[in-house]
Amino acid sequence: MRVFTAQNVKRAEEIASKSGFSYFDMMENAGKSVADEICKRKEVIGKTVKVLCGGGGNGGDGYVVARLLRKKGAKVSVVAFAENLSGTAGQMKALFDGETIKYNKGVFENSDIIVDALFGIGLNKEISGDAADIVKEINITKAFKVAVDIPSGLFADKGETTLCIRADLTVTFIAYKLCQLIFPARKECGEIVLSKIGFDEKVYEDIEAVGRVITPPRFKKRESNTHKGTYGTASLIVGSYGMAGAAILSLKGCLLSGVGIARAVIEESIYPIITVAAPEAVCDVYKIGDSCEKVINNALKSDAVLIGCGLSKGDYQRELLIETAKSVKGKLIIDADGINLLSENIECIEHSVADIVLTPHPAEMARLCKTSVKEIESNRIYYCKKLAKELSCTVALKGAVTLISNKYGELYFNLTGNPSMAKGGSGDTLSGIIVSLAAQGMSSFDAAVCGVYVHGLAGDMAAELDGEISALPSDMARCLPSVFKKLGE
Repeated sequence: MRVFTAQNVKRAEEIASKSGFSYFDMMENAGKSVADEICKRKEVIGKTVKVLCGGGGNGGDGYVVARLLRKKGAKVSVVAFAENLSGTAGQMKALFDGETIKYNKGVFENSDIIVDALFGIGLNKEISGDAADIVKEINITKAFKVAVDIPSGLFADKGETTLCIRADLTVTFIAYKLCQLIFPARKECGEIVLSKIGFDEKVYEDIEAVGRVITPPRFKKRESNTHKGTYGTASLIVGSYGMAGAAILSLKGCLLSGVGIARAVIEESIYPIITVAAPEAVCDVYKIGDSCEKVINNALKSDAVLIGCGLSKGDYQRELLIETAKSVKGKLIIDADGINLLSENIECIEHSVADIVLTPHPAEMARLCKTSVKEIESNRIYYCKKLAKELSCTVALKGAVTLISNKYGELYFNLTGNPSMAKGGSGDTLSGIIVSLAAQGMSSFDAAVCGVYVHGLAGDMAAELDGEISALPSDMARCLPSVFKKLGE
């Protein structure tokens, strides 16, 4: 599912029109998709619905919504912000045979549903005057608020917020817009539903997208005549004294994601804990001071390697990271303490031949990029793509909407997950999932994209079972079997 700028959405509409799909049909289908999504969530028969219509195409969509909800039995009134609508929008206004009223203070009181079709993706300045009064009035109502394409007041291509409608549901068209994927703007959109409004992506496949939203991956059913070697070996250089939990969570994520063999490369002090908590793992035990080359010897024979979760940040661990980055020829995932050590020794991967995935949270990303967390959070797309290109690797920048970029600038946005995942240990589970998928044959980039989606869905299932406050990373791991069952072919 693509992510477009406002300009490219308009280009897609133009191309669709030239290929025989009329603007009338586009607008009719857009309005119908909004009406249908409302009816899926709310009973509309006898309910008071106010549809706020502006003067452009967004207003035309609103008139379609009003007409269709009226046919379904709702008590619909259009609050007309503009008198004259031209073109297709004017046609849709003419087709509406219900009540049309001008705005006056209090008109939205006691509404059950309010549909926002005031401004669309073309807005380029902050709203003011009567429009600002309307937005403020709508926002204090208890009505179910639905935005047509984007909430009025947001800028389609930006994540910043000014005065805008705070929607419960946004039905967007053709492609996702950046404001729906970047905080704080995203939180004003509520639930987001994408409608293709009747034509296939192939119609506009040549238009460059900012990126894509991850769609649910599918996992094939396993063949009967297979064995543990069929599903790869992952080595996890993880854990340290006081940080055995990080090692356990990464191992659980790895094992429950289907790897054939998980090798835990662990310091001797945590061996008893690991072998009890994850008995399925094969343990390579080392002592601090052992030759780093010897410690990672078995890992070099694996299909994928993970280093960093709970590793700690001493001089010995630094040498372990440097030796791993120098020696691994295949897939290498670096997380947590591995990233913190890397930020001080970035040269160790600049000449590495490994196919590397970095999984930083914003603070770790700030260390890697030598800047502030505020700067990273203000320019997530820029820094994610920049670091991936500079280091010739895959970067999964974690957050409420995790971004994944490869060295070629391909960018994915992940929409699974929830605030329950904002807990220590969540990232360890994610890294375990990614190294497992990589060991089973996925490219590093595909493993990162699929792993982030799977991890977020496990978090959603855990929150559904235990609530966002109480769900833990270990609960997310516990939900992985249900995730893979759901995503299985």
